[in-house]
Amino acid sequence: MASNQSKPTLSETMQRVPHDVWLSIMRWIHPRAAFRLATVSKAFKNIIYSSSYAAATLAIHWQKEEDNLFQAVYLSAPSKEFQDTFARMYLTGRNVYLINRDVLVIRFPWVVKHSIPQSVWSLVDLKLLVIMSILCNGKIPRDVGNLKNLNILCLSCNRLSGSIPPELGLLQNLKQLSLNSNPELSGTIPSELGNLILLEKLNLR
Repeated sequence: MASNQSKPTLSETMQRVPHDVWLSIMRWIHPRAAFRLATVSKAFKNIIYSSSYAAATLAIHWQKEEDNLFQAVYLSAPSKEFQDTFARMYLTGRNVYLINRDVLVIRFPWVVKHSIPQSVWSLVDLKLLVIMSILCNGKIPRDVGNLKNLNILCLSCNRLSGSIPPELGLLQNLKQLSLNSNPELSGTIPSELGNLILLEKLNLR
């Protein structure tokens, strides 16, 4: 006699499998590929959007691809929960402290003696950025103009060189700008800094 019971759907089948079992499988899938699976079922979506998946997959993949992975995944992450966890773990793995989505602090005793990580200039939601007393070198990139939500930018006490980029004038929300104690900074002060009408504190010495 034929059974009247219908076969369970994919979503129903997945929901019967414990979350930690799915997570142990999904963490091996690259995030960019996993994002496309979010439409398969609600269960897949819940796993892929979770902070636990962000933590698990980052532990496996970030050392292989470095900044390319961060930029591709952080900027296209499907949920704020995933994005915040991914960014926090990525940066903390470099002794950098993303206090939250709005605040990034990199300072002594983390002495880098190389240029500021390019991925920093992709954190477009930052309101406070402090990279201070870590002896980083290189130029202040024009990409600093991407951080249009910044209220405070402090790059003091480093070994930054070259000229002050005119793109700083794009940071219309900036209230404090500190570039002091970078003896190798050269050139003139760009006139574009005059566009910073909210600026309350400027320290370039």
